[in-house]
Amino acid sequence: MQGKIRRATIGPCDAIDIKTARDLAREKITEMAKGVNHAAEAKRNKVLAVTLRQVAESYIRDRRNLKPRTTYSINRHINKSFRDWACKPVNNVTRDKVLARFRELTDKGPAQANQAFRILRAI
Repeated sequence: MQGKIRRATIGPCDAIDIKTARDLAREKITEMAKGVNHAAEAKRNKVLAVTLRQVAESYIRDRRNLKPRTTYSINRHINKSFRDWACKPVNNVTRDKVLARFRELTDKGPAQANQAFRILRAI
């Protein structure tokens, strides 16, 4: 770990007996010796789990000067145009999925498709 001291939690002390705790600690130390950084992995997994709805809510919360109509439009497109993406991690939204959705929305209404994707780009 490049000379840095790292701490890792293996579980609550009242739920694990001493032998199991020692075995788990040995496993963690072995993994850390091989270069596994559990803290970085946990942080990475947390970032990869962020959903489109969470990103939109954060966007709205961080921009206090948004007009009510803008907030309404963002929520409407998240709940309607991107309904099936809203609860999925953002990194699952691929370029191919975006192009397919844009074509689909354009067939229904080009102006609404453009607005939906302006919002998606912004957030």
